[in-house]
This record gives sequence, C-alpha cells and structure tokens, in this order.
Amino acid sequence: MAECVNYNKCSYFVENLKNSPNTASMVQNSYCRGKFEQCARFIIFEKLGETRVPPDLSPSDKQRAEKILQGG
Repeated sequence: MAECVNYNKCSYFVENLKNSPNTASMVQNSYCRGKFEQCARFIIFEKLGETRVPPDLSPSDKQRAEKILQGG
C-alpha cells in the first residue's frame, strides 16, 4: 500500500492532532495510506506546493481545497 510523501511531516497531524493519537491514527489510515490522492491537503500540496497548505486544513475538506485552488 502506498503512503503519502508527507506522512511523517504533515502539520495536520504534528500540530493539530498531537493530543489525539487515536483520531490521528484513524485519519492517517483513511487518507495517508493508500488514498492520499483524495486528501485535500495532498491536492493543495501537489498543485500549489507545501507552503500553500493551510495548517488547519482537514484531509476531508475538499470544498475548502477547491476554493484555495481557485484563488480564494
């Protein structure tokens, strides 16, 4: 199973979920391993670069990712 290139350094997990290891593990299993192409954070990372990924952007927030991609 493929893993996201940002798996070990994703700020969403490092900063936002550092006190919720069970939640972090669940989200990582859903998005970071295997389906990372569907992660809102990965989509921004791939198209705009790491510096444009908001630290608080949830992997499931594709609607917000689309707004960012459209310049909003």
